[in-house]
Amino acid sequence: MTTELDVNRDMDDILIVDDKDANLKLLSEILAREGYRVRPSNSPLLAIDSATSQPPKLILMDVKMLEMDGVEVCRKLKQSELTRHIPILFISALRETKERVAGFEAGGVDFITKPFNEQEVLARVRTHVKLRNLQLNINEQVRKRTEEVLESEARFRSTFDQAAVGIAHVAPDGCFLRLNDRYCEIVNYSRSEMLGLTFQDITYPDDLDADVEQVNRLLNGEIKTYTMEKRYVRKDGDLVWVDLTVSLVFDEAGQPEWFVAVVQDITDRKLTEKALKESEDQLLKAQEMANIGSWQWDINENRIEWSPQVYKIYGIDPEIPLTYENLLKSIHPEDREYHDKTTAAWLNNRGGPPYEYRVVRPNGDIRYIYGKGEVECDADGKPVRFCGMLQDVTEQKNAQITLQKSEQLARSLLNATTDLTSLLDEDGTILDLNNAMARILDGKREELIGRNIFDILPPEMTKDRKPRVMQALAEGKSIRYIDRNRPDLVSDTGIYPIATPEGEKNQVVIYAHDITEREQTEDELRKSEARFRSY
Repeated sequence: MTTELDVNRDMDDILIVDDKDANLKLLSEILAREGYRVRPSNSPLLAIDSATSQPPKLILMDVKMLEMDGVEVCRKLKQSELTRHIPILFISALRETKERVAGFEAGGVDFITKPFNEQEVLARVRTHVKLRNLQLNINEQVRKRTEEVLESEARFRSTFDQAAVGIAHVAPDGCFLRLNDRYCEIVNYSRSEMLGLTFQDITYPDDLDADVEQVNRLLNGEIKTYTMEKRYVRKDGDLVWVDLTVSLVFDEAGQPEWFVAVVQDITDRKLTEKALKESEDQLLKAQEMANIGSWQWDINENRIEWSPQVYKIYGIDPEIPLTYENLLKSIHPEDREYHDKTTAAWLNNRGGPPYEYRVVRPNGDIRYIYGKGEVECDADGKPVRFCGMLQDVTEQKNAQITLQKSEQLARSLLNATTDLTSLLDEDGTILDLNNAMARILDGKREELIGRNIFDILPPEMTKDRKPRVMQALAEGKSIRYIDRNRPDLVSDTGIYPIATPEGEKNQVVIYAHDITEREQTEDELRKSEARFRSY
């Protein structure tokens, strides 16, 4: 038998209501690619007429619309018998609890957060379309099978027992009268055990009051049916989440005879939702540990939303609403022009390279911020949303400044000495040298770095030095010798290997102290002593 669950995907039509054409276009493309039939509408009033004349399977609706607020549209749709059961997913960039509570109270079943994540949108739509199909299928099965009870007990028993969902008849006091195998499988009790229990016995205590309240409303005639998500306590003690649909059957005298309860195991979906929530919590925790915050700027409404970590980085009270204007107040005065130009360039080019700037906290503390972001535009190419991340890199920046100062001091000391000093790799490439060494090589430091020293030095100066460099690297030991290969320069030379990270070329420092004058003095002394002895 073909059911609504077997119908081709393109029959699952979805009505999208948003007065921003860019959002309509983006969502329509995402859902159309998935095979859904999409009905976009940028007018809330026209959307109400469309939903009433041809009820869709699902409605995606923006919360903030100029013509009519999305929550009000939801209330109107829930007042009509034709549209009250259509699941409505709100589209919103809002994360405030009170706004979401208002949406749920109006009858919404879920929220899709802007900016859109395609996988999240499709996951939520699939889930609610599936649930809607299931609900329609269950309601149809309940209706048909209730009629079949009146026509044929045998026929009813056959369809009742073979249903793919759990079905039970429950007395007004909560006792189970009859139930199918699937119901027993879901709660892990045998049929005989279930006939000795009430629905109150197997309902998780935290969910019991809400369930009983709906039961009383059925008995009082306030509603004809209700659907809710609840937990059962299985025989083995585990919890199982179910989607429960309950209606009431009356006898010929109009007195309540039994409830028809239909349950669908939704534990996997609930676990997925829990995993998603845990993942979001872990992301926030990771951002906190890495000192990273995220933000989103709605350009049209000039509203900025921050993750909690951003407030900590800026030292701002989370209760203070932030706009772009009062954001600028936190930017260091010397960096505001740079910040504005970079932001403008990002908006004009729909993105750009990361940049650094400083912020001044309310207590006067200055922090270095690394920022990057992306720009979302509407169908006309106009920027409408600017989102990104920022990270407090003050400690890294201070360490970098300290290192730069240390390197500057080291270079000043190196250049202050007249000793010849150079840093080479194993091939003889000059990695660095001081000014004294540059003068000996008849060049400028900047021009000599990157050249091979053995190509610059005359052959008589490399014939001993190059083998000694290779020897020092091979043995890992320092070598010291007197270099007399240059007539006008005698040096006390040392070659010192340097440990380098694995995978990098070996390096050596060559240090040469000019002892020409000392050698000349000693030579004159030797000659003088020789003359003295000759007398």
